[in-house]
Amino acid sequence: DKGRIGIIGHSEGGLIASMIAADDPNIKTIVLLGTLGHSLSNTLLYQYQCIMSRLLPKDQLTAAVAKRRRTLDTLQQIGQWDAPEVEEQVRQTITPAQRKWFQEYFTIDPRNVIRSVHASVAIFHGGRDIQVDPDDAILLGITLDESGHHDHLVRIFPNLDHLFMRSEGFGLSEYADPDRSLDPELLEAVIAWILIKLNG
Repeated sequence: DKGRIGIIGHSEGGLIASMIAADDPNIKTIVLLGTLGHSLSNTLLYQYQCIMSRLLPKDQLTAAVAKRRRTLDTLQQIGQWDAPEVEEQVRQTITPAQRKWFQEYFTIDPRNVIRSVHASVAIFHGGRDIQVDPDDAILLGITLDESGHHDHLVRIFPNLDHLFMRSEGFGLSEYADPDRSLDPELLEAVIAWILIKLNG
């Protein structure tokens, strides 16, 4: 039914959902879960800072974050993985095949993408997300407001992480817990939005 098409995208998938909706007027609604609002380089820096803040004292953390920022700025601006400003750890971790993905995404501004979306938009985010800054959800909402988009919702779930599971604030270590599952309140919110927008 071309009049009842919706897309749900998580993290990078949310950005892809926005790209599809921007190009296809048949898309009636999209739901963005933990989706980037800033550039990839900003998101990678946010992830790095969240992880390293648990491992380094404040003075060392400041220096490490500044070094990582120089790496990411160099990669985004000139794309030279062998440049002296690029940390050896990053160079060794990212394979040549993966570098192409990074270079492509470094050029994408999620705000520019969502400005072209005319479908209804729900933006859900976990307040304890350490992979994508919860402020990104607010930024996407502001961008939609500024572009004159009148059918969108922004909601942050304070105690959920990037996987939309309950978090005690312990970071990535919680991901290994097999007893955690998707939060029922998040699922209800997604279902309610989809049903209203596709049947309205």
